[in-house]
Amino acid sequence: MIRPWKVFVSAAVGAAILPCTAFAAPTITITTPENGKAYAKGSTLTLAYTCSADAVSCMATRGSDPAVLASGAALDTSTVGSSYITVTARDAGGSTAVSQSAYSVTESGTDPGNVPATLNLNLGTPTAFSPFLPGLTKDYFATLNAQIVSTAGDLTLTVNDAATTNVGKLVNGPHALPQAVQAGAVKVPATGTPPAPSSYAPLGGASNPTTLLTYDGPVSGSAAITFKQPVAETDALRTGSYTKTLTFTISTTTP
Repeated sequence: MIRPWKVFVSAAVGAAILPCTAFAAPTITITTPENGKAYAKGSTLTLAYTCSADAVSCMATRGSDPAVLASGAALDTSTVGSSYITVTARDAGGSTAVSQSAYSVTESGTDPGNVPATLNLNLGTPTAFSPFLPGLTKDYFATLNAQIVSTAGDLTLTVNDAATTNVGKLVNGPHALPQAVQAGAVKVPATGTPPAPSSYAPLGGASNPTTLLTYDGPVSGSAAITFKQPVAETDALRTGSYTKTLTFTISTTTP
């Protein structure tokens, strides 16, 4: 099965002198085809998906074909083989979510023992930084939870700031914080509270994303991502909200 090797999801993180709200990407539900299910050759298969109400754009494609498919479209089952549906949703603020469902068409409608190629990333709702206080040296923190499901042989989770100006820095209109946002992440244990990251790295741009976590096998779990914003006593702060939209990517070299 040919599968995308990367999945991109965007989320906005922000802070303010007055509290502000951070926004997560829209949510997507793919009802049919079911991920991992086999359908009989020649059977009727109807695409069904929805996006949350905050999505201003919600569209699906099949495999590598760029043609957009609406929910309710008939999917071809005349040929035995594997394929996948990709649904992309975007809200008014530019935050984007991607969800995929892999399926197969077989002679009998069964495919015993088969594990479809899967690479999915879903972000939770990020917390906002507490209000930045002028004239005080302090580190501020915000968190974000990510759900990762992958059947690949390895995986890397990265984050980047795709902006072309003030890369890696929170901005408030034309004003940017002097110091870049830093990011770190830990794998969430099955039980108990995840520890804080042991290290943080400045946010990179689209050409040099910041690596948050690596995995050496299949994944089905959560990652706890923490953002650290240093503010120095001498940093000049503008009244209002400082925000930045970031792009998170999971990628593999061994799908």
